[in-house]
Amino acid sequence: MTTIMIVDDHQLYREGLRHILNEDVSLKVTHVTTVSASVIEELKKYEPQVVFVDGNSQNKEMLEEMLVYLSGRQQIQVALLSDFTSNHELAKAIKRNVVGFLLKDMDSAEFITAVKNLSVGNAYIHPQISKRLLGLLAHGENDKLSLGRIAGTDIQYPLHLLTQRECEVLQLLAAGKNNRDIGVDLYISEKTVKNHVSSILKKLEVADRTQAVLKGIRNNWVAIS
Repeated sequence: MTTIMIVDDHQLYREGLRHILNEDVSLKVTHVTTVSASVIEELKKYEPQVVFVDGNSQNKEMLEEMLVYLSGRQQIQVALLSDFTSNHELAKAIKRNVVGFLLKDMDSAEFITAVKNLSVGNAYIHPQISKRLLGLLAHGENDKLSLGRIAGTDIQYPLHLLTQRECEVLQLLAAGKNNRDIGVDLYISEKTVKNHVSSILKKLEVADRTQAVLKGIRNNWVAIS
């Protein structure tokens, strides 16, 4: 059974989400609370496997402190509930090891799917957010709050995991390029690119190319100019 904690400032919302998740017999919401000074102690007490966090909380200082705390607890999967109004918010969440990017108006089935992905160690990114993340990566050079500028510049190819060619493909994925453009850049066929991408996803243990790029950013495996 997956244990869940909901940290949201709106009582009706967190209670409604608790009701939705508890309807599934494989899930159990063990605690709900607000973004407050006591939240870190509550996290220590309940030790949930998955935490839903109100990314729109007005208590920004405590929200940041909580995300910093959670970023050091790799056993806890953190999902941010937010409308993601700024690129800065997205970038900071990535660097805090947030692995769930959810919209508050998702339907109940989507929330269940998200939790089940998170519970087995996968990321869950709402399709609307995936599209925006890829756009941000592709156009980061024009954005003063781009992921690349926050990600850092000490790039180390993960040659312990990927081949040199796969590292090159991952770098081009991070640049927002599609398979055809990658093939042109590397002078290889689109089919070969597709094979490389499949291999990268398998080796990095991620579900799609967006998650592969996010993992690359977190580990400084790719450069975003």
